[in-house]
Formats: sequence, C-alpha cells, structure tokens
Amino acid sequence: MAYVQTATGYKGGGVNPRPFYPSQTLPFAPETLTAYEAGFKSYLFDRSLRLNFSAFRNNYNDIQLSLNFCPTPPLNGVQYPPNPCALPANVGSALVQGLEVEFEAHPADGWEIDGSASTMKFEYTEITNANTGGIQKNMITPYTPKVKASLGTQYEISGIGKGTITPRIDIAYQSEYFSAPINDPMYNKIDARTTANARITWKDENNAWSAALMVNNLFDKMYYTTLFDNHTSVGYVSGQPAMPRNYGLTVKRNFGP
Repeated sequence: MAYVQTATGYKGGGVNPRPFYPSQTLPFAPETLTAYEAGFKSYLFDRSLRLNFSAFRNNYNDIQLSLNFCPTPPLNGVQYPPNPCALPANVGSALVQGLEVEFEAHPADGWEIDGSASTMKFEYTEITNANTGGIQKNMITPYTPKVKASLGTQYEISGIGKGTITPRIDIAYQSEYFSAPINDPMYNKIDARTTANARITWKDENNAWSAALMVNNLFDKMYYTTLFDNHTSVGYVSGQPAMPRNYGLTVKRNFGP
C-alpha cells in the first residue's frame, strides 16, 4: 500500500518564565511545522516479510529553543551579562528531511529478524534572532542524531519440556548529536554509540505461565544520555550517564483464555 500525506502543527508561544535579569523578560512566538510524507507498507513472499518505507520533508518555522547564553540589548541604559540564562527564543527556520525503513522477516518457522534504520538531515534556512548568542547555520537542534538503526533476532525453540524457550538479542546504533542549541564539540557533543540487549523467555505449552531473564547494556557501554552545558555561566557541564549493565527477571501469569 502506497500513501502520501501532509500535516501541520504548532507549539504555543509565551514570555520567558525564568528571567535572571530584567533584560531577559522577552516574549517568544509560536513555532509551526508543515510535514510531508510519502511511502509504502507491504507484505512480501507469502507474508513472510513485512517491509515499510517512508520519505519525509518538514518545513520548520520560528523554531523555539532554550538558550543558556543570551546577549541582550541594554535595558534602561543598563547592559546585563549574557548568562546565567534560560531563555526560550525563536531562533529561525529549518528544513528537515530524511528516510525511514523497517522490516520484519520470518525466514523459517520460529525464527524472526526485525530491524529499522533512519537518516535525517537538519539544515537551518535562516537564523532570525539576534539574541541567539552564537547559533550558526551549520549547527543542528539539540538531540538530533543524523542516523539511527536497530537490528534484532529471536528463535523460538519448542519441545523443551512442556513449553518453548526463545532467546533474543537486539543491537542499536545512534550517531553523534549535540545537547545544546550552540553546538560545541568540547562541551555538549554526545558521541555515537552502539548498544546491545539480550533476553531469554520461557513459556509453558498453555501460554499460562512465562518467565524472562534479560540483560540490558550487554557490553557495559559507558555513555551519556544527556549533557547540560553550563560552562559559560558556572564553569562546568553536568550529564546523566546511561545505566550500566543490568539484569532483570520477570514472571507472568496469564488468566485469560
């Protein structure tokens, strides 16, 4: 099935709710988005393969970002410093476009392979706010990785006692991105990462009881999920590290038919 669709959306404006100086008591306008998407959804090879594909293009206007460095004009003859600052501001407009693909394959009874991949290009078309404090056209919005991909596989083994055992492994990749509107490779870049999770599930023959043992962050990868760049105001950057390798066990009882 092929499809084409378009949609519009917006996010309301307001006034800076957290000014550190009177000069930061500034309004910001709504941001708007017009999205276009085309693609197809399909089942192939006697429904043993599900394949979906889409291409998208978004016109993103009056983008709202929260700035932590914001030089502002003098107010009543007083020049206030550019930080500390937590100023929501409309910084400009951008074109966002990319591709997405996902699949689920069943090459043999009990065997499943699934995955997805996406690529996205963010490009500022104009910077309109004089208070951005250094946002350039070659930068990207926070938490906007260019590439994401995942791959997983599982195999259901029957005839194990009175039930089945299904081992599964998932691998995910995410390219580098920045955590602040003013991209700084030294202070707010989060590196690309590849992580893996594993799980083994047992189900009884009546599907009444099941148990699963899982291991998240299988290779104990150290990475940050967020970085809060405060080096221009208080001289440090704080971050939230991901969970290290961790284990879990779940047991379920199904009371339905």
